Amino acid sequence: MEFIKELIPLLKQDGQIMIGDVAFKTRAQLEACRHANLKIWDDDEFYFVFEELTKALEHICQCHYHQVSHCGGIIILTPYK
Repeated sequence: MEFIKELIPLLKQDGQIMIGDVAFKTRAQLEACRHANLKIWDDDEFYFVFEELTKALEHICQCHYHQVSHCGGIIILTPYK
C-alpha cells in the first residue's frame, strides 16, 4: 500500500496505475472464494480487496474496479484532476 501511495504523485494528469491480480470487490467475496477453495487456498498470499483499497487511497486518487473472473480483477488508479 505504501508503494502505491508513493507512485500516485508521480503520475501525469492522465496517467494510470493498473493492477491485474487475484482480487475481490468486497471482503465477503474474498471469504466466500476462500471457503470454496480451502484445499488450495494460500493463506500466506496477499489478495486485493477493492473496497479496502479504496478507503485507504480515496484521499489521493480515484479507484475503479473491473471483475474479470470469479477471483480476478483489474484495479485502475488515477490521480484526481
